Amino acid sequence: MICLYITYANKFMKTPHPSHLQNLEHDIQWLAQVIQARYDFLQGGKTQQVSYVPVRFQVKTPEGDRLFKVEHPAVHLQAPVKEVVIPVYQENKEDLIKVPQGKKEYFAVLKVAATVHLIALDADNDWAQVWVPNQDNAYLIDQNLIVQGTNQQGLQGWVKLSDTNIPSGYHPDLTEEEFNKAKKDWAPELQTLITANIPLRKSYLQWQDFYNNQNVLAVTVPEPVAKDSVYGTFIEDNKLTLPDRLLLILLLLPHLQPGKLEEMLKDKFSSLDIGNTYNPDYPGIIPNGLMFIFLLAGNHIERRLEVVNFMMQDSVLLNQGIIQMEQDSPSSPLMSGRLRLHPDYVKQFVLNQS
Repeated sequence: MICLYITYANKFMKTPHPSHLQNLEHDIQWLAQVIQARYDFLQGGKTQQVSYVPVRFQVKTPEGDRLFKVEHPAVHLQAPVKEVVIPVYQENKEDLIKVPQGKKEYFAVLKVAATVHLIALDADNDWAQVWVPNQDNAYLIDQNLIVQGTNQQGLQGWVKLSDTNIPSGYHPDLTEEEFNKAKKDWAPELQTLITANIPLRKSYLQWQDFYNNQNVLAVTVPEPVAKDSVYGTFIEDNKLTLPDRLLLILLLLPHLQPGKLEEMLKDKFSSLDIGNTYNPDYPGIIPNGLMFIFLLAGNHIERRLEVVNFMMQDSVLLNQGIIQMEQDSPSSPLMSGRLRLHPDYVKQFVLNQS
């Protein structure tokens, strides 16, 4: 009998479509990031960080007659050995970078194949401003004689662009669109490096924007997949903005994973921040208007007013009655009422049935 029951259950239990499940999971993860980031901002910390390292380019042996050679001092009875190096210039692009060591100043030059990060580009005049992250990539010289390694982190200066493998159309803020237009002229290995770096930098800058400007709208929003997903199709068809996207997953979460919202909010905010979450019919947290306002705007009064204005005038979900707000009592603060997703839409999004 048990075997027959299991067979029957498996036969009639419908598995969610992968794209629908992916949409829900990604938006839940996004909501968790927003909540954690809001908490971090209040605490002055930065949990949601993306470590970012710029593209590592290299300098190369100059071509033609532009060779800059320096000598290694003679060792024992051996003759001095000459080595080609790359000069690093000051802002005027005429004088070499000087590095003080004790009471003397020496000039800094780069070894061939040294790793550099691009800071700025003057491609028309064949110049690149670079930062040299590794101290063993450079020499200190005195009258064209190598004195020692720089022993200095973060050497920065100008080098000839043609003395590097940096593509002339590249810049540190390169977008994916710019990359797609220019990549055909770049070496395959550079295409690979730059392709991987663009989304990483974008994510890094978005989180920097959030923490520096308290801008939750800077958090990367998952791209919905409309095919075979009622939830994804609804987002695309209604062109939901980020605030409405956040509001929708906030209201849908208790129906998908009861207790998940409690886990996200646990020990982070007071009831003065996120409002009264008590509900006599359900032991868990029920989202309310104040919670939504706080997640988007924190305690910044101007931004809070912007969110209130959005909820009262611009929200597709609230204006069309897809999400409704209950007011506890006439004396309750504005927008403090519990928010509820219309049962018809709960059914559609949970069961993936339109």
